[in-house]
Amino acid sequence: MAIIRKASPGFFTSSSRHVFVIAICVLLSTEMAAAWTRDMCIPGDLYIDSRNFPAKGTGCGFCEDWCSKQCSDLELPAVSYGCHVYGDTDYRCKCCCGRSSSSSVSSNSSLPTLLNRPESEFNGNWPHDINICQSGEDHVRVEHFDGNFCITNPSCEETCRRRGRWSTRAECVAGGRAFPNPYYIWSEQCCCGLVKPPPPPPPPPPPPPPPPLPQWCTVMPSSENHECCYTTSPKSSSLCPSPFLPSPLQTPKNMCRFEDIYVALNNSGGCGICSSECEKKCSRIGSSTVTHRCTAEPTSPLCECCCENNTPSDPRPPQTPSINTCSATTEDGFIPTLVTDCSLCTNEHCKVICSESGVIFTRMECASSKCNCWFRTIPQPLSTNAPGSSLCQETN
Repeated sequence: MAIIRKASPGFFTSSSRHVFVIAICVLLSTEMAAAWTRDMCIPGDLYIDSRNFPAKGTGCGFCEDWCSKQCSDLELPAVSYGCHVYGDTDYRCKCCCGRSSSSSVSSNSSLPTLLNRPESEFNGNWPHDINICQSGEDHVRVEHFDGNFCITNPSCEETCRRRGRWSTRAECVAGGRAFPNPYYIWSEQCCCGLVKPPPPPPPPPPPPPPPPLPQWCTVMPSSENHECCYTTSPKSSSLCPSPFLPSPLQTPKNMCRFEDIYVALNNSGGCGICSSECEKKCSRIGSSTVTHRCTAEPTSPLCECCCENNTPSDPRPPQTPSINTCSATTEDGFIPTLVTDCSLCTNEHCKVICSESGVIFTRMECASSKCNCWFRTIPQPLSTNAPGSSLCQETN
């Protein structure tokens, strides 16, 4: 007994008691806080640290699922996570939710990426206790109710302003546990500096516009050019219909007048021959060029023409076309129209189509729900026909 009484005071001397108390504090601090270095996430991202005790054998999939859910609840992408298991059930997880522009662009998956971090990074203080600021800046912590409140109610700008400084960095962080009883401490970390930070980088440029929609085109036997025709006149709505252009009234860029006929030509001769090509195309339908323009395209220049609608406005003595006016011996091309059934592709249908286009109907053919109305251009003397007289005659 005497030996014991002599040993006890020696063990609990003043210096020994201090060493013992410090050791206990260090142990408790290590057990309470399972955190790591604060530079794992991209600056500006939201950072969460947790220590959990799930069932034995759960694996690091626990940390991955936990990170995905935390970011999803905050409506943020899950960028990356860390995992380390001490023993069988001591799981220490870390998570980065994307808020910065770089992480939002790079994170195109709903699952975070596992970052292999050393064990030493899973011990230390909670994230809000780690100073993330540069030398000479004030590190200020503002506690928030939860993560959503930290995101939607930032306070670093005002906090730094009251200190006569600029907010140079602001991030939301959390530390706590997810299992068995979820509990987190949410904080906003503020760095207040004397120098105004540079403005944020401009947003990325918008994506390029989609390529032009396909057009129904016909190859004229007398020309190597592909010709696409549209008219701004309601009566010519079926001139060159396209399933991708529901309204033929929408002439590209409203180039032509309402009553004119629009013609587009893709050729390899360059913009220098656009004027002569427009005159040639307009004359073939008994018209003249009102205006034209040439636009550079990736494959070949696009020449656009406005042909004047020369439908006579005053009555003229009717003329009967000669027997071979609508002869099919020399056809200039065809006008395609979409039909739901080939039974709708009739001579009467094509006569209306070519009459509205100012050309002579010669024959029709139908294949794959596309009705092709073949035509000839009108000889110049026939331009004096009276309104209402038919310019199209059947050849069979």
